[in-house]
Amino acid sequence: MHQGSCHCGAVRFRFSLSPPLSEYPVVNCNCSICSKNGYLLVYPSLRDFTLESGDERTRTHQFGRRQAKHEFCGTCGSSCFIRLVAEDAPPIIAVNVSEPVYRKAQKWC
Repeated sequence: MHQGSCHCGAVRFRFSLSPPLSEYPVVNCNCSICSKNGYLLVYPSLRDFTLESGDERTRTHQFGRRQAKHEFCGTCGSSCFIRLVAEDAPPIIAVNVSEPVYRKAQKWC
């Protein structure tokens, strides 16, 4: 089980992945918001995602074709997760795993 939160901790969530995160494909989404924020995303199923606290604190931003709801903390402004809302969207949620706790960086220089 993995845990995540906004910067101030008001919004907290947990999720599980199959296969485990070390083997899970991480997506570098090329939409403008994800690119600007440097998101690296995994997509757990909705049944494997739990918003533990802060539902009343989350705010939503949509743009363009409004295919996704980018959820962020209304207190600190940190992005938390992305709900896919297109008619044909699979039952998954996008979670940013670019936090250092998830990274295994390689140093090239």
